[in-house]
Amino acid sequence: MNANRTALLASLLATLGAGAACGGTDGSELFGPDAGAGTDASGSSSSSSGSSSSSGGSSSSSGGSSGVSSSSGASSSGGSSGSSSGSSGSSGSSGSFDAGADAPPDCGKAPTLHPADGGAGPYCPFRDSGVVGIQTCALGTTCCHADNISPESCAESPSACGVPDSGVTFECDTPLECAGADRCCFSGTVQSDPTCGTLFGSKVHGTYCAAACNAGQLEICAQQSDCTSGTCTPFSTKGHVLGYCKP
Repeated sequence: MNANRTALLASLLATLGAGAACGGTDGSELFGPDAGAGTDASGSSSSSSGSSSSSGGSSSSSGGSSGVSSSSGASSSGGSSGSSSGSSGSSGSSGSFDAGADAPPDCGKAPTLHPADGGAGPYCPFRDSGVVGIQTCALGTTCCHADNISPESCAESPSACGVPDSGVTFECDTPLECAGADRCCFSGTVQSDPTCGTLFGSKVHGTYCAAACNAGQLEICAQQSDCTSGTCTPFSTKGHVLGYCKP
């Protein structure tokens, strides 16, 4: 009887020893399944253990994604940052060009001479809308330019225009429009635009016919033959284009 008990006890101890060797020192199987789940790369075991610990799975997933982010993502972020920096540099250089430092100025159309034969009166392009297709006044009359807003008109003489002191009267565009007079004279000065190089009138009172121009005043021309000296050179003033005999 004692021999049977001893053999049974030895058998139980042998069984317990084998279990400890396979499942752990406390006889549990905790390490077995966990190790299996950890080594399963297909992700199916993560779905089996995800339900038992969703926040843990989520944390593991987050940690995984965070790991990817920090290893490759840091590099990606650095690349993105470098790309952004490059883009910003490109934008900076483009911006300085767009600022107009090297852009050509908008100078509009350069004035040109309009040769006249004296068969018509002074050019008067800004008359009221009731006057269609007629851009000159009659020969021997004057174009009246009261201001830069009101329409122009034609009158018998500069004094008949009745323009204010700031207004301008154009009695002639060429000496050929001055009956009995030798010169068409310009009351004002001609200046050069510092950016565009084109010429424009300044402190202008207008043009008038005379046997000789007053001291310091310029002779008006429409073609080179109108000048007794100098070169017939175009300039603009008050929307009109005239020529003057440039010394």
